[in-house]
Amino acid sequence: MRRDSSRLCRVDAMIFVSVTGTSQSPARTGIQAVVRGLIAGMAELRREFCLVAWSCERKAFAPLRRQQSIYLGKRHRPDGKFLPLCSLFQPKYWCQWRRGKGRNYRVPIHQHPRYKARLKQNWLLLPELMYRGEASMVIEYARQHGMRVAAIFHDAIPHTHPHLVRAEAANEHADYMATLTRADVVLAVSSEAAQAFRIFAEENRLPLSMLRVCTEPAEILGATRVVTPAPRTSAALHILCVSTLEPRKNHRLLVEAFEDVRRMHPELKLHLHLVGDTYVGSLDIAEYVSAAAGKNIGIQWHGKVDENQVREMYRSCDFTIYPSVLEGFGLPVVESLWFGKPCICANFGVMAENAAGGGCLTLDVTDRRALAEGIIAMATQRDLRRSLAQQAMTRRLRTWRDYAADIDAALRGERNGT
Repeated sequence: MRRDSSRLCRVDAMIFVSVTGTSQSPARTGIQAVVRGLIAGMAELRREFCLVAWSCERKAFAPLRRQQSIYLGKRHRPDGKFLPLCSLFQPKYWCQWRRGKGRNYRVPIHQHPRYKARLKQNWLLLPELMYRGEASMVIEYARQHGMRVAAIFHDAIPHTHPHLVRAEAANEHADYMATLTRADVVLAVSSEAAQAFRIFAEENRLPLSMLRVCTEPAEILGATRVVTPAPRTSAALHILCVSTLEPRKNHRLLVEAFEDVRRMHPELKLHLHLVGDTYVGSLDIAEYVSAAAGKNIGIQWHGKVDENQVREMYRSCDFTIYPSVLEGFGLPVVESLWFGKPCICANFGVMAENAAGGGCLTLDVTDRRALAEGIIAMATQRDLRRSLAQQAMTRRLRTWRDYAADIDAALRGERNGT
């Protein structure tokens, strides 16, 4: 049963964005990239929004404290430290002043002088994963206070492929997805993710929420898009792979294919740079990659690096490779294009969807021989690299402002063209 789009929000509706996890961590997961990018896009769009964090103890949302804002990007302007001064002269808010000692972040939004009257019929946006029943509690809180709920859906992988993810995700993801069907709008990050959500709802006979596709952008915050080729300064070719070391990212086959290429073409000066942290439950992959790097001077595992280092490695590499076999979106593919670098990726799934605009060499990344042949082609055919790089630098790439505008349109009940 679809919800009536005519009930979607007024033009002046406010959006309360839950950033509970991202506000507590400097990590750079795909979901956290979406959260930070969304905030930047909404600020650029001049959309009125408030960042909030969920408290399991109080079972309520409250504005962020200023210290929590440091992980959310420079474009966010947090609320002041104290409650609005005018509320001090209103007896109905004296209790909140006393209990919270006047601090913004100590007062739940449903009791907050600035936000209490703005909850009804306005939006709560959930861009992060919520396990252990938290999503259900959050939606119930929103309903109690007359809010509408929108959720960003990233992928169904922990449900469809539980053997590829950590135990908590495998156990909790189906319940999380079922809870999202209670939202007014579900905003999938790709057509692939939307289809997976639709299938899940139909198979479980759950009411299908209004489902929209708001495709993730390629923009990397703080990094200007590369639109002109940089001169090569080295005879060696540097290949970059940016990905957490987890099963579905296919690092083992990539390393094997790279070693095949080195044996077949010892004359090529190739360097494979692997950037990514270990993954809980898959330490064997990290051990394998570390051992391969120890034996082969052409392989370097840089582990977890900061965002400035990643950007510099994108700029200095000759091409990238993203051998993942399963994604909800596949952000490293479009990130590579943002820096004007050709990317080798899968010829199926959402990777093929992202590659369709140009700049990518697509192949069957589950085939070791095909992967090796793709590396050889990119390494030996300079014209191919130049052509793909030119496509990457000239194709239309979405920005975080585009993404925020799509979400804004979806919440207004407008078609976003996807």
